Amino acid sequence: MNLGLRLEAVAQLAGTGSYKQGADIGTDHARLAIELVKRGICKKVIASDKNTGPCEAARRAILGEALSDLVEVRQGDGLASLSPGEVELITIAGMGGKLMLNILAEGRAVMFNNPRLVLQPQTDLIEVRRSLCEEGWQIVDESLAEENGHLYVALAFEKAGGSVCSLPEEQLITGVYLKKKMPTLWMKYAEENIIRLRRAVAGMEQGKNAGGSLEYLRQKQELAIWEKSI
Repeated sequence: MNLGLRLEAVAQLAGTGSYKQGADIGTDHARLAIELVKRGICKKVIASDKNTGPCEAARRAILGEALSDLVEVRQGDGLASLSPGEVELITIAGMGGKLMLNILAEGRAVMFNNPRLVLQPQTDLIEVRRSLCEEGWQIVDESLAEENGHLYVALAFEKAGGSVCSLPEEQLITGVYLKKKMPTLWMKYAEENIIRLRRAVAGMEQGKNAGGSLEYLRQKQELAIWEKSI
């Protein structure tokens, strides 16, 4: 099964296993869940989605791969379909970063055993890094993927003994491992962010009192960090 480069990045960060059971949240067609089992990363996987349509599509895909005994489809919102301590790996991709943080916050009881988290936020990447590090999660790996003209960042987290994992602002913004791990793709990613932020800052500077806006100051600081990093 061809995952595509975006989901392949998530699969790669899941590691080599072997987890007794994992969960793919917001599974859609269960492609990632199926691959986690086929590659031996997880012995079993729960493919979870809150909507009926994706759950039905997932069941068809799993049946087509003859993996119904190893990949279980559950319908539920976020981590609500899981029992506490049931999984050792959680993957979440294809949604915004704030939604991911809400899912994880509401599912804290499920994660009492500190599973590995592999997240691929579509938005709010800095906030995902910052919030999880403040809650004692450590970024252990990162990856970039380009698919259909878009760049996607995937992050792997593991619990770090409950203490706050402090990262410098530069790493929260530009990444911890990306620049060394994949310098060519990271440079493209950096240039895209610089262009985006320059436009945003220039646009705000046309308005009144831009210099006093917290959002203006935040984006100007972010821009300066990206420009310094390349």
